[in-house]
Amino acid sequence: MTENLYYNISDTLGTRYQKLPAHSKGGLNRPVGRGLKDKGKSLKSIFRACSWMGHPDSLGSCAESTVATFASATQRKNRNRLTPRGYRMYIYADESGHTGKHIFNEPEYYFQGALLSTTDVEPILATVAGKFIHELGVERLHANELPLRHIENITSAFIELLSNINWKYHITIIEKQYLSITKFVDSLFDSHENKGSRWLWYNHELFRHSLCILFDEALSLDKKKDFWTAYLRDDHESICLIVEWVLSRLNTMKIDKRLREVATDGLKFALKYPKEITLMASLTKKSYKGHTPNMVAFSSLIQAVHTFCDINDVTPKVFVHDSQSEFSPTMREYHKLFSRARLKKNDSGLMLKGERVDYDFGKFSTPLSRDVISLQACDLFLSLFQKMNLVKSIRLKQKMLDKVEEFHISRYSSENIVFRWLFNLANEELSEEQLETGKRIVAEMEEKYIRNRDKFEAEKFSGATDSPGKC
Repeated sequence: MTENLYYNISDTLGTRYQKLPAHSKGGLNRPVGRGLKDKGKSLKSIFRACSWMGHPDSLGSCAESTVATFASATQRKNRNRLTPRGYRMYIYADESGHTGKHIFNEPEYYFQGALLSTTDVEPILATVAGKFIHELGVERLHANELPLRHIENITSAFIELLSNINWKYHITIIEKQYLSITKFVDSLFDSHENKGSRWLWYNHELFRHSLCILFDEALSLDKKKDFWTAYLRDDHESICLIVEWVLSRLNTMKIDKRLREVATDGLKFALKYPKEITLMASLTKKSYKGHTPNMVAFSSLIQAVHTFCDINDVTPKVFVHDSQSEFSPTMREYHKLFSRARLKKNDSGLMLKGERVDYDFGKFSTPLSRDVISLQACDLFLSLFQKMNLVKSIRLKQKMLDKVEEFHISRYSSENIVFRWLFNLANEELSEEQLETGKRIVAEMEEKYIRNRDKFEAEKFSGATDSPGKC
């Protein structure tokens, strides 16, 4: 069996894949790809053969070849829209589980909810909000101050009021501790910086999330905390100690042979050349904020807004987020920085390519929720979603879920991504010729990986650049 798909996609895959940016620091927060193929194996057998904690000839050799074959045949459409948009959209967002950099504190999950609509919902919701506030004798509609039965009544009324307009409720759900794992993989296996990391093992979601699952198992809770602390301090020396510990741990784990090889090669190279790994969480006093659940979720929301604009042919007019004393300035920066750039979706599973758009995100503000009914509605919708298993009304559940679109970052979402690809692997057939093409591509990429890795080391030792800085 062939060994590797993932350093670079060869000429067989076409120039469109070679042009995808290899260096992308948000690479783990990606939608699930669709489609993959394998030759006539049942779902049960492929799961048995390709389990990341299973047979020594599993994920690496089997899946790499079939992913290569599939990727070489994938055609992606250019969805860049250059025509002017004549309609507006409105965004109101709130959060639950405020965390900042303290990702190991309770609650376990961070939630952000945003109401996206083509009509301003503020005057619509205000028609009934005042009545509820008066009847309940409260200053504002806040989920933490209301029993579930009142939340159900109010959200049901809000949903009914919005029944004649186009709207969605986007929810980002982040398992906070899992961010330490995504940052571990993002930092140490970025193939642009770490020449010991295979290109597609970092840039394709099937294998990237396989690495995440592996290191979530390998790292103890204390080591995850140690890494997160070192990561926020840009502490290369402490990270090197953790890498050494993980390498010794991998030697004791029963894992896929190819997965062990890829993980070990990447970690050893990072250990040998630690200064090649870019760490910027402590560059300024506020640099850490971009790595917190709050801003990761805000980045997800920005892409959700772009998607809503594209589907509905609208441009943002108003972007309102509940007041955040710690994160409001950073949110403003992100709003300005990313409003004209979106990630172009594709079905290949590779990292998404950025493209410019012909609109901005309109006015951004962070008022207090007590002054904006739509922010109060976001808070109630988010609470209802979190307590959905306690809601008795099936009709209300269905109405709410019909409007919800979810984005997850968690161990569970990584497993879903891996299993979804394996499911497609098990339910598609490839010809012998296609399989041979995939094996050839894998071999070519492994050769290119070795060639570039050796070239990098030769330049280091020849004095073209600094000598190795092993910890």
